[in-house]
Amino acid sequence: MLKTIFAAFLITLIAQFAIINTQAAPLYGANVVKLEKSDYSYGVGSAEKKWCLNPFHTLDCVTAKDLADEALKSAQDNFSNDQLHNGPGDAYRHCYWSGLLTFEFGESEAKGFGDRHEDFPENPSGEKAMDLHNNGVGRTIAQQLDKDGKKGNKAALSTACKQAVSDGRLITKPN
Repeated sequence: MLKTIFAAFLITLIAQFAIINTQAAPLYGANVVKLEKSDYSYGVGSAEKKWCLNPFHTLDCVTAKDLADEALKSAQDNFSNDQLHNGPGDAYRHCYWSGLLTFEFGESEAKGFGDRHEDFPENPSGEKAMDLHNNGVGRTIAQQLDKDGKKGNKAALSTACKQAVSDGRLITKPN
């Protein structure tokens, strides 16, 4: 009986390791893929990597990576390339990603993902502050949509994040 439990646990660890090293490698693996300036070009900090390599968090990190990809695609669809790094598109992407994370995991877990993602030494302090602020706005918008009966409504989240860019609630340039 004990051997069966241990074998099942070992198989689970191996499967999760395989997932982390195939599906999530661009965001969480040792060899970070540098897709664009607007993406995760600084890599992953030790707090994020450590958290995501924990077998109990691996699948959540894969989901968070998929949501990050979705947010990047939405930003690229809605903003010009010159606005995707430290501009309105970047602010929108952070808002939208944090909102998607809030829909998926709740406010506390979404905050944890965003905070860990921004916590690395090479992240300029002005950009970190801007991104953390925009993440917070995204979580707030998602929570309000939930209260309004629109939990999971990605179109409403996108519209609200674009409105937050327009009305100045999102920071589009680091200090």
